[in-house]
Amino acid sequence: MLSAEPEVTGVDTTAGTPAPAPPDLDELLRASPSAFLRRVDSDRALFDRAQEELFGRPPDPDLVRALLDLATEDPAAARAVAMLPLPEQDLAELLDLLPAAPATLSAALLAGLRVQPENLDRGSERLAAILCARGGDAEATATLAELLPRLAVRGSGLVVPVAGALRAASGDASEEVRRIVARGLGGRPAEEAEYLAAWYRREASSAVRLELLRPLAGSRTALRSALTSDPDPAVRRLAAELSRLTLVPEDRPWLESVAANESDPEVKRALVETLDLPDKE
Repeated sequence: MLSAEPEVTGVDTTAGTPAPAPPDLDELLRASPSAFLRRVDSDRALFDRAQEELFGRPPDPDLVRALLDLATEDPAAARAVAMLPLPEQDLAELLDLLPAAPATLSAALLAGLRVQPENLDRGSERLAAILCARGGDAEATATLAELLPRLAVRGSGLVVPVAGALRAASGDASEEVRRIVARGLGGRPAEEAEYLAAWYRREASSAVRLELLRPLAGSRTALRSALTSDPDPAVRRLAAELSRLTLVPEDRPWLESVAANESDPEVKRALVETLDLPDKE
């Protein structure tokens, strides 16, 4: 049966009705990790509140214990507890689940860890070792991409195998995975420059080429190649903007020639703005 049209009275029946109270995030998480995640995933303001009230403060040990007890069977609990800044012992217990975790549990746990930089920092060595030994899916690749710059800063011996795992994923069929890999390897621009430049030349996706070009900002060869041969104006515009970082007098005649022959107005504007800047010393 069709419902009747509401009667229009001309009176605002909502006037004076108080707004609903914001949810207590701690209570919501304790009651149902899956309901908590649905709420914060669908509401950016609520996620920001969770970042401040839960993910950015030392967690209640009882809450951590309850979630860890559920995490072996409940991917939502695993993801939620991984988002909290865990003490060393609790983080170790969580990472113990990874080697034998089924795919859904592993994916949830890794997605949660990437939200919490403290956990990635403290667990980087062990997490990288587990993921390199286990082999990768999209979530593992995304996590390794987050770990590589952290490991490089520490001079970790795991840098080489992690970089190798990311290079192996650079041919993934998923454009998003390739973008993630490009960002990860781009965290070591000096060490990965040759590989990134070669990958750029064979990469079909302009979205991935944009990610590859950023860490090549110091390479005049890469930027010149992009400016003269990349078919996507967005990539050429980025190359024009990055050229500002290394601009020297001898670059100017060449850039002026490129600007004169450029058909896209946004790329031409970026080149002109670059040429208006003083040279780098």
